[in-house]
Amino acid sequence: MSDINKFVGARLLEIRELQGFTQEDLAEILGCTRQNYIRLEKGKGNISVTQLFILCTTFEMSPAKLLPPIPKLKKEFNEIRKAAIKTAINNNYNTNSQEEDNEQQ
Repeated sequence: MSDINKFVGARLLEIRELQGFTQEDLAEILGCTRQNYIRLEKGKGNISVTQLFILCTTFEMSPAKLLPPIPKLKKEFNEIRKAAIKTAINNNYNTNSQEEDNEQQ
């Protein structure tokens, strides 16, 4: 369970209660079961971009209000960024190697 999911889940619970929605209300709005919605609030489920958009529209707020501030994401983001760069470099190397092999044939 990621820190991002935990943060978003806690914010969902807080905002839902402040705005007077029930878990059933939001599950219906999102088109999921109450159990799936509860997983989101507990930080055990991944929220999709579509669900984020629907919730922000329902709550009449920007996604920034549901997501953690950038400094909290820094460590996790850096790990993801490093992995993405490594994958991109490996993919580029593999593509270039294949092109060179094709040119030599």
